[in-house]
Amino acid sequence: MKKTILTLAVAAASFGAQAATLDQVQIEAPELYGHVSVMADKVETVEGKTTLKDVTEIDVKRATEIGIAGTVALNHGLVGTYDVATGFDAKEKLELTKLEAGLEHEIGAVYVGKIDSRADAALAKFDVFGEVFEGTAFEGNGTVRTAEGLAFVANPIADLELGLQFSGQERAEEGAELGDITAIHAAYTIHGVDLAAHYSVADFTNASDEKVEDTQMGAAAGYQYADLYASVAFDKAEYNVGSTKVETDRFTLNAQYDINADLAVKAGFASGDYAVMGEAIEGTEFRLAAEYALAKNVAAHAGYAKYDLDGDKGSDELLTAGLTYRF
Repeated sequence: MKKTILTLAVAAASFGAQAATLDQVQIEAPELYGHVSVMADKVETVEGKTTLKDVTEIDVKRATEIGIAGTVALNHGLVGTYDVATGFDAKEKLELTKLEAGLEHEIGAVYVGKIDSRADAALAKFDVFGEVFEGTAFEGNGTVRTAEGLAFVANPIADLELGLQFSGQERAEEGAELGDITAIHAAYTIHGVDLAAHYSVADFTNASDEKVEDTQMGAAAGYQYADLYASVAFDKAEYNVGSTKVETDRFTLNAQYDINADLAVKAGFASGDYAVMGEAIEGTEFRLAAEYALAKNVAAHAGYAKYDLDGDKGSDELLTAGLTYRF
């Protein structure tokens, strides 16, 4: 009993000391965020002249993610951040999609954990389709992937963001480790023009003792004129695994026109190379969508997308309609 009382006394004293130390810390209430979507999808996948998939299904997982985020105000202008999110992987299994801790200042920030790809986040604004094609072969640059590692972000001047990110553990099944993937990005807005560029390289030896060297780079620009937002992007990738080498280049145009405060129509076109079974095949892609705001946080949307590979080597087609609740 005496040991219990002594333990409680020590704990109380420690708590009092911590309370005094943390008196200047301001912990903001955590915020729940995310989006939940219900989609009706008709998918048709063709390889050569063979139909591999032709299904109509209800999908409540591909465009659903729920998270909680918050901040802790510290001394010297520092702000601690945390962000935890869950969603579904490609196999429709529930997974922890993000577990991020950060330390921010007005001149920059550092983030660690299972974190957002800062390059993806910089490019996401140029893809206008939101949740319509999320989780499909047509999601474009609209989806922000996560990477396990460390990111540094600097804001040397207003509207300019520079970033450096080290990761690799997200490709651990292939043999990559932390630090095997390095990415840099820059994003800037000048005179209403959004600009972004990124470059990343992966360099490691895979589980089959083959050298892996992947390089990805790209640039994008977007501009808002009245009710029209238009963007253009160019992406280039080179994949090297052992003696196999695949190079792809792709050019993308996207646009969104707000007919009124509630209704928007969207269109996208892409042309270039697609990596298929270890080779680059030229193809074209079209995306069309409309979105209507039923309420402040509820949107109804419909979309159609298709890409065709040259030489009748294959195609993928999606017709979708659904509802999304954002919070």
